[in-house]
Parts: sequence; structure tokens; C-alpha cells
Amino acid sequence: MTYLLLVKSGFTERRSSWLAFVAAAASTPLGMLVSWPMVSSISQPSLGLRLCLSAGVLVYVGAPHLLPAVRRQAGRSRRLVQRLCQEGLI
Repeated sequence: MTYLLLVKSGFTERRSSWLAFVAAAASTPLGMLVSWPMVSSISQPSLGLRLCLSAGVLVYVGAPHLLPAVRRQAGRSRRLVQRLCQEGLI
């Protein structure tokens, strides 16, 4: 998203790629530093539950983009992934 905003605002594609990379590289440790006081005060079981919930939401949001590509593929890998999806393992 940062890349697209930079390109649309007039930066070259190469410069936009570099700035988007730097923004992503800087935001990860910054987010950790900002969230650490809140995360460290949460109990272990509650933190585990929240992490599971966030991982599930990530899969729920990402899966619709991946499944059409799986459907287009032929062969064993397609059947395996479909079976894992049916069983709720993916």
C-alpha cells in the first residue's frame, strides 16, 4: 500500500520500492517498542488466545486470495490442499 501511495504521488517506481521497504523495515521494530508495555502485562494464556485469534483472522483474510490459484492448478498438490482446507487444517 505504501508503494502504491508513493507511486501515485509522483515518486519513481524504484524510489517508491526503496521507501516502502524502509517504511516496512522501520515500522516493525517501532511497533514492537510501542506495543511491548501492553503485551508484557497480559497473562500467558490470554496472550496465547489473542495470538491464535489474530493468526486465524490473518488466514481468514488471506485464504480467499490464495484458493482461486489452487483451484486453477491441476494434480496431486491441488487435491491435497483442497483436502486440508476441507478438514480445517489450512
